[in-house]
Amino acid sequence: MGIVMPVYKQSSNLFIAAIESIIHQKYPYFHLVIVIDGATPNVVRVANEYASKDARITVIEEEENKGTDVALNIGFNYLQGNVNIHYLTWVSSDNIYYPDFVGVLRELLVESPSNIGLAYGGFHVMDDNGEDIDKTIAWNKRLNQPKENLIQEYFIGYAFMYKKAFAQKIEGYRYMPVEDYDYFLRLTEHCDITFTPQKLMGFRFSSPYSNSLQISNSPEVSQRRNDLLFIVMKEARHRRDKLRKLEKQYKIDARYSNPYTGPTIANNRVIIYIPFNNLNVQETLPEDHPANQTQKNIHLTEEWINNRISIFMNFTLKSLVNQSNQNYLAFVVYHDSTKPYIDKALQNYPELPFHIQFISSSGYEEAVIKALDGYDYFYELHLYSDDAYHKDYIEQLYHYRPAPQTKVLICQNGYAYQSNTHELVEYYNFSSSFNCLIYNVKDYVNGVRHNIYEPVWTGAIALPHEIISNRVYLNHAHEANSAFFLEDEKNWNWRNEKGEPLNLVENTITNNEEKQRILQEFLGPNYRMEQTGLD
Repeated sequence: MGIVMPVYKQSSNLFIAAIESIIHQKYPYFHLVIVIDGATPNVVRVANEYASKDARITVIEEEENKGTDVALNIGFNYLQGNVNIHYLTWVSSDNIYYPDFVGVLRELLVESPSNIGLAYGGFHVMDDNGEDIDKTIAWNKRLNQPKENLIQEYFIGYAFMYKKAFAQKIEGYRYMPVEDYDYFLRLTEHCDITFTPQKLMGFRFSSPYSNSLQISNSPEVSQRRNDLLFIVMKEARHRRDKLRKLEKQYKIDARYSNPYTGPTIANNRVIIYIPFNNLNVQETLPEDHPANQTQKNIHLTEEWINNRISIFMNFTLKSLVNQSNQNYLAFVVYHDSTKPYIDKALQNYPELPFHIQFISSSGYEEAVIKALDGYDYFYELHLYSDDAYHKDYIEQLYHYRPAPQTKVLICQNGYAYQSNTHELVEYYNFSSSFNCLIYNVKDYVNGVRHNIYEPVWTGAIALPHEIISNRVYLNHAHEANSAFFLEDEKNWNWRNEKGEPLNLVENTITNNEEKQRILQEFLGPNYRMEQTGLD
């Protein structure tokens, strides 16, 4: 599990006591990230001394003080990349955490149903000498409430832990000094909560650098806190209104009389599988390859890889970062033999977001299974490394309620875009490659896989399926595309045995403003047709 401790100015004695209380937890398997939010000599010295003695501690030093919320995000961004960490919390640099703090909260989350994402407990309120004050009884009486009451008051307190799986569904901390309240309002829109009355830590109410002391001593700070509380509550009510409308829009069909138990925003893991150069190739490209093998395996060559990564970065990546819901993982899967070329090419571009990764073909399934821990359902989306999804597609999937027997959602309607000529058309594909496979996580871990490749062209639609009717994909035609040619799609209409069309090029979008609007819905508000130049 992962723990973040933000610290700016702090008494050395209190800081040492806080660190000591963490490193002596009964449950010892954790990683503590101390984020120094503006270097102060005594804090840097103490933090580095402990890190040099304990491999579980990492120190991140920031020269400029930017606030608790920024420091928390730095720490949690560091922890998010560790696939072995499934539970998160943060601790203050002046409080005391009792030996059962980590173990009790973690066990609550491990033993609870999968919809439980936040566990919290009781605490003592202490003075500067570590003695209880009269606030302890009153504050603890308010703790055990249903999550619906959180919109009215903050009752989670200071001893808490939550699942990383749910934290990945929302943005990070903001709005200091009400960062916890805002964060947990957003987190609990995706999960339920559980409480233990056991007192797990000691909260110092008036230590010299505490937020509570600054609020009580400064009318300006107190007013800012009240203003931010108003903003946080207003935003939460707006989100809840929007969620109710979405749930009504994607309401399950009335013919299903039993309560819905399928994929939801809380129990579903969305992973985008992006084949890069791993399909239909030989193990290696022989040095003395015949001419016909050169073309077949051209996507194992450094030249092809450099060109396709450029297209990915300037097209498909824009679609991924433009998604209105960033709660997904995207794995760009490459042929194992080309790792040196991939690594070399990626050095020419900014670092990718942590949830978008290039990964070898042999490592894909292991990475997926690790990412499914804590989830009941798994959506595997398919997207080629030069195509795009509409910005609201992932958000739509989280609110879509498939029938119990459905194994695949098929996106028949989209657009085709010839980027070097800027031709944009409405496009239909009977059983497109832009599909979403639905798995029960237990089945997937036990080896169940849906066959979407047989029969050819119509494998996905041969499975129990549902159709996503709106236009959610952009099939990208360009000079280097060896699989999709817009002119061929116009000239040839393939049909199945029933005579149903397998592909149709429909209306051409001729108005440039309309083309620009559509492209920006897929590739972001800053995308301009004239910037493409992709070949």
